[in-house]
Amino acid sequence: MSFKKTALDSIKGIVPDKLPYAPRFDIWFNAHSYRGTLPEMYRDCKTPLDIARKIGVGGHCVIPDYNRPEKPEDMFERGIGIYHLPQVPYRVKLNRVERTVTHSGYSTTVTYKTPKGSVRVSFEETEDMRNSGATISWITEHAIKSEEDYNPLIFLFENIEVEKSYEGITALIGQTGEDALVVANASMPGSPMQYIMRDLIDMKSFFMEMMDKPKKLKALAEAIGVYFERFMPIAASAHSEVLMFGANTDETITYPPFYEEHILPWVARFADFAHENGKYVLIHADGENRALFDLYRQSGIDILEAVATAPMTKSDIHEVLEKTEGMTVFGGIPSVILMPEYKKYHFERFMENTLEAIGRRSRFILGVSDTTPPGADFDRLLWIRDKIV
Repeated sequence: MSFKKTALDSIKGIVPDKLPYAPRFDIWFNAHSYRGTLPEMYRDCKTPLDIARKIGVGGHCVIPDYNRPEKPEDMFERGIGIYHLPQVPYRVKLNRVERTVTHSGYSTTVTYKTPKGSVRVSFEETEDMRNSGATISWITEHAIKSEEDYNPLIFLFENIEVEKSYEGITALIGQTGEDALVVANASMPGSPMQYIMRDLIDMKSFFMEMMDKPKKLKALAEAIGVYFERFMPIAASAHSEVLMFGANTDETITYPPFYEEHILPWVARFADFAHENGKYVLIHADGENRALFDLYRQSGIDILEAVATAPMTKSDIHEVLEKTEGMTVFGGIPSVILMPEYKKYHFERFMENTLEAIGRRSRFILGVSDTTPPGADFDRLLWIRDKIV
């Protein structure tokens, strides 16, 4: 049975013949590929999926490939959280906005001039980042730096035009065949307010703005909500069985009252759209989730991806299985146990206990949470593969 069918059966609640296993190792691959240090047997591989196929595991096609856009300009809107990539099932046009892009060394600066004023963002991808396998550039200048930045951003998002673009995701699904479950990226932020938090302002300033300028934040969130209303129906009909809507949640940052007020209603609304179209909704839940599991369920989320267990979080595998009943867990291998510093004996005992806890069940896809580090012992992923029966 193919990995894709096994994974889909598991999501549907059907006990698969074999535990589906799709370890994420894009950062590991990017780092070693850039350094020229890929092990000999993988040096002909051009993508992480090539390696997955070679070693006989499922391809991890959840997070878009930000490092390999079809055209460089597809990443120019990175500073305002917009990406034109194959896994994103829509394209965005900025109306009545004049965009200027400049490059200097590793840095890209983009200025957006609107009838309500201008905003500027900068992002960079340095040599150190490439050597470390970074999958996306780092924002060095956020869009919101002062009160004057709100009105042009409100104008920009209120006047965004969105059109469907299913060609990329359809082509990717065709290229991966039965070797991966390709997830369409509807939105990394799970709501307009999380969009501001993730993409438009630094984290410390965001929480200060919540106290000092709540009306400004609300007005901007409402404008981004206009954008969400335009892309959600399009994304919910994308040519993929699984749709991502939300990422990078954590009970200390997207703490339960914040999640319940600012994120849950939007995820639930998108989940309704997706379920009406026979799709499953996935969230990249890569943080501390103990206090959020029940809220995920209330949101209508079907799949929690990148779920880490102790020692990286408070919850061991038994608690995760208990608290996620009815949802699919995609994860369960904390990345720290793949490091050579984590003794091989303890790694083997940890994984044997994890696999025993999972047992013969549906709604579990084994994966690395969040991803395999460049310094990991890659052979441990093969050891896990060989232990799955």
